[in-house]
Amino acid sequence: MKETLTLAAALLAVYLPAHAGDSTEAETAQAVEQFERGISPWIEAQGKSLQVNLLWNSEIEQVPGGGAAGSATSWEAGGVVTLTLAGGLVRHPIATLDMAIFALCHELGHIGGPKYLGEMDADAFAVGTCLPSVWGGTGLGRRIKEASIATARYRYAFVTAGGHWPYPEPSWERSSNDAPGDRLQCNLDIAKSLILGLARPGCWK
Repeated sequence: MKETLTLAAALLAVYLPAHAGDSTEAETAQAVEQFERGISPWIEAQGKSLQVNLLWNSEIEQVPGGGAAGSATSWEAGGVVTLTLAGGLVRHPIATLDMAIFALCHELGHIGGPKYLGEMDADAFAVGTCLPSVWGGTGLGRRIKEASIATARYRYAFVTAGGHWPYPEPSWERSSNDAPGDRLQCNLDIAKSLILGLARPGCWK
């Protein structure tokens, strides 16, 4: 991902994220509408259009070996990028509503631009391009930081539930340099590097 965004100054602002497990369907729909408004100019600049479907009654499933099926999905046909967000993700007890928007940004990163982006670059797109476009304003850096941490914890919960995972829960204070194979910590390090304007982490290939 070529785009970088330095948000270090914004980290000084206070932002307290709402827990998604307590969010209603109406609140989630409002957050999705904000996402659509914020990112639509970027989508249109790619010569595409966007459709987001909130599937409130849809649940998520544990994937054997680790992972969550159906949390958020993306596909493109005829220049229309379609994203879905499962209500089961929003209702998960360790999720946050901002984490759900992070998931939409990640999915958009895969297919929204001129080329497909892999998992790490899709996270970088979410942090460096999508979330700033959606949220903006005071406390942006802190808000993206909290959404990134919540995403890392959510992923860790599903990976560890699906089988043995040899690494500890991702932490803002740790580094993937200490465990090169820890892809979850690497994703969080990518977010940290973009928010704080740090050097690109070595795990980001």
